[in-house]
Amino acid sequence: QQYINPNPEHPLPKKFIEERIPALLKAIEEGADRIDHLVQDLKNFARQNHDDKMYPVNLLEVIDSALRMNKKYLEHHTQNFILELPNSVSSIMGVAHRLEQVIVNLIHNACDALTDTKAVVKLTVVEEGSNVEVVLNDQGCGMAPDVLGKIYEPFYTTKDTSHGMGMGMTVVKNIVDQHKASIKIESTLGEGSTFRLNFPIVE
Repeated sequence: QQYINPNPEHPLPKKFIEERIPALLKAIEEGADRIDHLVQDLKNFARQNHDDKMYPVNLLEVIDSALRMNKKYLEHHTQNFILELPNSVSSIMGVAHRLEQVIVNLIHNACDALTDTKAVVKLTVVEEGSNVEVVLNDQGCGMAPDVLGKIYEPFYTTKDTSHGMGMGMTVVKNIVDQHKASIKIESTLGEGSTFRLNFPIVE
């Protein structure tokens, strides 16, 4: 019986306002998040600079920083994040903030692929021979061969725009190439994916 809108020609019931406003605010928030993801993808792509000065980098420190920044993101998507790190690894030549971006992008991809918070995401680091290998495995939705074949294409994505505009793996591949490293992806639709990064250690 009470009205919020003072206009007598178009009265709006208080109950209507109370029910609709939260939904409208949520839609605005989701829209803002979507725009933020799109802008971030474009900024990351534009910032790529193959002339960045490289220094000896400890990948364990890079991973630690990336995980600290994405702690809430991981906790929101999975109850089963497994981290297996050695006590130490040899340094690689690289740009720390660019390598951190690789880890962040892969973590987000893994989390976004999950359909159940009980699904596992596992990050492992091992040093083998002249390389440091970073392996990220998820028990997510996996990818079909045709999707896997397009994963590095700019603006290609199977996710809605709230998760970005399909630049994440393009950026990852460019940074990996910049570090003279390699990336291999194994994926089975409905079972999950494994990303393997191999970085040459400092000679």
